[in-house]
Amino acid sequence: MWLKHPKGKHYDPQFKLRLVREFLETDKTLEEIAQEKGIVLQLQNITRRWISLIR
Repeated sequence: MWLKHPKGKHYDPQFKLRLVREFLETDKTLEEIAQEKGIVLQLQNITRRWISLIR
């Protein structure tokens, strides 16, 4: 599944997996990781879904 960023950027499955692993393996919050990766705030709910799918 490809997620399209509002500016036309796609997040590939490997990117999603790396983000979820970073969340699960560190003490960083989802908000911190999203900000570091340049993920738009509206997409954080979708990112939470990625996490729930992988868990």
